Amino acid sequence: MSSHEGPCSDNDSHVGADDDIEREWPWVDILPERDRRLFAEEMSQLMAEAAETNDLAPVEQALREWRVTAEIYLDPELAELLTGPRVANGPRVPKPVV
Repeated sequence: MSSHEGPCSDNDSHVGADDDIEREWPWVDILPERDRRLFAEEMSQLMAEAAETNDLAPVEQALREWRVTAEIYLDPELAELLTGPRVANGPRVPKPVV
């Protein structure tokens, strides 16, 4: 086992991670800081799962979805519409009875 394959502490695992992410997917820097962290966490989890299952489809789907999210942030009005508070214009919908 090489020194790069051993377990890392939580602090060590993020060293240089932001640089690697931005180099691989430059559109990530458009995302707000909170979303960049969520992106990194999700990609880390999905890539680990893909390594075990040999199935990259979930990784590819998540990348498409995150890229579209980044594109939304390029349009401030659209970003506000989709991330801002919601206002209802009609009567309250009753809770479904199960």
